[in-house]
Amino acid sequence: MPSRKSGGKRRVRYVAKDGTVKVYEYDRVKPKAREAGTVAALIETYKKSPDWRRLAASTRTSRMIAYDHMEPIHGHAVADITRKRVVKIRDNLADRPGTATTVLIALKALLTWAVDHEWIDVNPALGVKRFGTVRGNRRWHDHEVRAVLDHPEIPDKVKLTIMLALYTGQRRTDCLRMPWSAYDGEYIRLRQQKTGADLTIKVHPELRAVLDRTPREAVTILTSSAGRPWSTQGHYKAMQRAFALAGIRDATYHGLRVTAATKLAELGAGAFEIAAITGHKTISMVQRYVRDADQQRQASAAVDRLAGAWDKEQTNVTKLPKRRVKS
Repeated sequence: MPSRKSGGKRRVRYVAKDGTVKVYEYDRVKPKAREAGTVAALIETYKKSPDWRRLAASTRTSRMIAYDHMEPIHGHAVADITRKRVVKIRDNLADRPGTATTVLIALKALLTWAVDHEWIDVNPALGVKRFGTVRGNRRWHDHEVRAVLDHPEIPDKVKLTIMLALYTGQRRTDCLRMPWSAYDGEYIRLRQQKTGADLTIKVHPELRAVLDRTPREAVTILTSSAGRPWSTQGHYKAMQRAFALAGIRDATYHGLRVTAATKLAELGAGAFEIAAITGHKTISMVQRYVRDADQQRQASAAVDRLAGAWDKEQTNVTKLPKRRVKS
């Protein structure tokens, strides 16, 4: 989140997905603002707790990104955070409802921890609703994928991250930590960080063509513009810039994993086939993709039957003998 200081104020520049630039200004946080009782102090204390360590690595990363968006209130006393303030934080991200939801979830969890550890008596974020238009990690539409891959201003390194997630169905954390040694020219072999599942995935020809011409700048396949392994937050910001350039709204990188599973289901893959690629431990989540694809196929087949029956009936009508009219 690029920012700069000006006098006694701090200005934060946000780039919306439609390319619109908004600048938020607030009082600069002084060093003493990190004293006990402030939101910044609460975050640091929470990050040292067993509760924080028990979170999945991907969840901790998501929370850290959310805390960056909450920077304007880092210097405020936790006891002074009201429901009105929470709603304002959410509304300031109205043009990015997915991000607004992520921040709201993180803030609710943080303030719940604050209640449990007697920083405050009541969590003011409880009951604050998410934006109704949020659809979570939705699938990407085909034209959105092409909008990124064909855009001349989006770096090839960003396009490679899109293809890696789309053709392997893996989470951001696993894509970012995937080493070149996992790729042998035909298969990618990895152990998922979240589930510990060992996977062997055949590489799609389009992905193989890109991997084979990509310079090996680091141990990992994906690297930043500096040629170093990509940090999660650095990758998140790079994706936000790509979304803005391609004019994509409400999409997430994790949505590419959803897209991969959905595409497989639409092509007739069963739940166990999809899980063999995505590494889902429970089949119930994968079955949702299969059910949705089956519903679409069955609905299309039903309409085709109806259209066929209608055409047949119309043909039978035209074949009926004409009645003679008595003169």
